[in-house]
Amino acid sequence: MTEELIFLKVKLNIQLLLLRIKESREEIERKHPERTDLIKSMKESQDDLTETLSFWMIVTDELRTAHRTLHTTQTQNIELIGKVAELKKINERLMNDANI
Repeated sequence: MTEELIFLKVKLNIQLLLLRIKESREEIERKHPERTDLIKSMKESQDDLTETLSFWMIVTDELRTAHRTLHTTQTQNIELIGKVAELKKINERLMNDANI
């Protein structure tokens, strides 16, 4: 599985868990509103998961940006290696011509 698919799977798992907790909490609020301890705990878990999902989105965006930057840097590096090789050849020819 590619890295991108793994990140998407984790995001979807967090979203699914968040939805399950929300639906369960809402059902308990309807059927057993006196269970404030359970409702409060589930609301806190829901808030924690919302925060986790937000953090996950930031991390994955930062990682994508880092990958793009790395790709650009690698491309530039390859181009510069080629230019250095060309300049070495030119320098070698110039040095040979100067020795004649």
